[in-house]
This record gives sequence, structure tokens and C-alpha cells, in this order.
Amino acid sequence: MANEALLSKLSGIIAEFRRSRLQPAFAWKLRRGSSSPSSPPHPSSSSIPYYAGTRAAGYSAKANKISLIIFSMALILLTSGCSTMYDWMRADPPEQTKFIDGNCKMVVQSPDFPFRMMWLDKSVDIRQYKKIMLSKVNLNHLSDDYNYWDKADTRRLAGDLNSDSKDVASYMEISFRNAITYDPKHRFKIVDAPGPDTLKLELAIIQLVPSKAELNVAENVVGIIVWPVAFLTVFNSGTTAFEGVLRDSQTGKIVCAFADREKDENAIFNIPGMTYYGNARYFTDRWSRQFVDFMNAKDYTQLKTDFPFKLIVF
Repeated sequence: MANEALLSKLSGIIAEFRRSRLQPAFAWKLRRGSSSPSSPPHPSSSSIPYYAGTRAAGYSAKANKISLIIFSMALILLTSGCSTMYDWMRADPPEQTKFIDGNCKMVVQSPDFPFRMMWLDKSVDIRQYKKIMLSKVNLNHLSDDYNYWDKADTRRLAGDLNSDSKDVASYMEISFRNAITYDPKHRFKIVDAPGPDTLKLELAIIQLVPSKAELNVAENVVGIIVWPVAFLTVFNSGTTAFEGVLRDSQTGKIVCAFADREKDENAIFNIPGMTYYGNARYFTDRWSRQFVDFMNAKDYTQLKTDFPFKLIVF
């Protein structure tokens, strides 16, 4: 209901804006007190202004109207925050891979939850664990099933994806380690050996598509002059997906599994998209932070991820 009221109000603003912008083009008629079509006064007249730029004013009004509509749509998206918007603007949940063994079958979560897929052994109290071990990020389940456009990037054509994936995996390991180490609540102590109160965190990157950085840079630069061009960056999105497993370090039993997939965020200006893996690192840092939030939460069902639209992504 709040969104409908906002839409109604914005529609009124747009209508009023249109009337106010078109009024100057016909002001000379009103000043002459004529209601019937007639020719505009000659420019030499000193008593009545002559609108020589009538057609230009009309074009300007249309351009401003379109700009206002786009801004209004952005405002609606930013203020709505409903589940439907999350579902529409976020990437689809990833398919579970063989990285997660055992009988745990992850379930699709609410679109606004940090991880799109999750499974939790409710017979185990995770709060009993006070320490955690970190494994190297696994790349053995990295998907190679991409569409034609995803394959049409310079990194893949140059044959650099293998080294790139190792770099992103190393970054993910460091990101999670730092998030746990510098957690203000000090939920876990990182250790190297199994123990009775110790979890083992295993991570795997299962999809990695670089952003089309060259196109993003070119379209954003041209978009400064011809603003609609900037919106073409939505077609240059990269994709990053991962899976995570928490095991009892002594028994090896899985107590929790989670996964997520993200595409470049919708934004007027996406700075991480100016590099191939800027958004992959951006989402990795978010996931590591959300993992700590998840482990600290008294009621994890209340957690929400960032809204997938921003004016500027840094």
C-alpha cells in the first residue's frame, strides 16, 4: 500500500512537471488573451516575449520528463525494499554441487536473506563452538557451463581464468580470516588443530565470470554526455558464486551448509565493475561479513542482505 501511494504521488509530480515545462511554449497565447491557435508575435515586439525556442523547449521538456521518470523509478526501488525486488534484481540461487557431500540438501531461502541457499542441522547447537579452523578455498567444482556472452570476455579469450580464479580464491580466504579475526564480538578464535569445541570452515568457488571492464569504462565515460548509454552496463555483469560448509572438526559431520550467487549490483555508477574482478572481491567481503553476522545472530532468520540497487557502488 505504501508503494502504491508513492507511485500515485510520483505520477502526480510527473504530470505537474509536464504541464509546467510545456507552459512557456504557449505563454504568448495566454498573454494575448487568445484561446484559438494563431501565429506567435514578431521578435521585434517589445511588449510581448517571443519564444523562438518553442521546439527546443518541447524537446527539453521531454528529456527532463524521462530523467524524472527514471529518477522516480530509482527512488521507488530504493524505498520499497520488498522481497519481490530482491528476487527480481539478485542472481538466481546456485545449484548445489558435489562439494557438499553427505545427505544435507540445501533449501532456497528468502530473496532478502544473505545466502540464497542453506541447510542447518537443527539437532546441533552451533553456539557451543568457540573456535574455528579455515581450509584453503576449493576450486575443483568451478563451473564451465556459461552462455556465449559470458564466454566473450578478454580474460577467458586470453586464457587467464585459471590464474584469476586462484587469485580470487586467495582473496576469499584472506577476507574470511580477517572478518573472523576482527569481529568486534570475538565469536571465534582461529586455530590450526581439531578440538571438541572447534568448527572447520570449508569454502569453494563454484562460478566465476569476470565483469566486462572495458565496456563498463567506455559506457560510463560516454554516459556522462549521453546518459542513457550508462545503463548499458547492466549487460556487462560478472557473476560470482560460492558454497560453504561448517563441519565438526573432530567427527567431520556437516552441521551447516550455505551458498550464494551474485551478479554485479544494479547502480548508476558501479566502480568495482571497472575492473574484471572488482565485484567478485566486493561480494567476497560482503559474504565474509555476513558469515560473521550469521554466527553471531541470536535469530538468524532476521538477517537481511544489502538491497541490490545503489546509486553508486564503491
